Amino acid sequence: MRELVPGADREAIVAAIDPVADRLAEFARNRALVFDGEIGNAAAGIEPDSTELTMVPKNTVALQSDVARKVLRLVEILEDLDDVHDVYANFDIPDEVLEEMASMT
Repeated sequence: MRELVPGADREAIVAAIDPVADRLAEFARNRALVFDGEIGNAAAGIEPDSTELTMVPKNTVALQSDVARKVLRLVEILEDLDDVHDVYANFDIPDEVLEEMASMT
């Protein structure tokens, strides 16, 4: 049998691939739910405006005003790049900080 990666431990390769395979399987299940949902909605006479898959963080990090400004500036820069299609983040900016930042602009 030919080795995929010469000299690599098979168990180490499987251990590295398993989490990726689990994420792909989860993605496929979620995708199926979205499309099955569309079919079910169409049968019920409900037409969705749009459907999409998105990344939703399980954990968030609260940011204070000085760091929040820097992070939002970074997100703006990333979104302006031609090669970037979507930007995902797990930060949480309190409403008070957002209001403060909005009043400054």
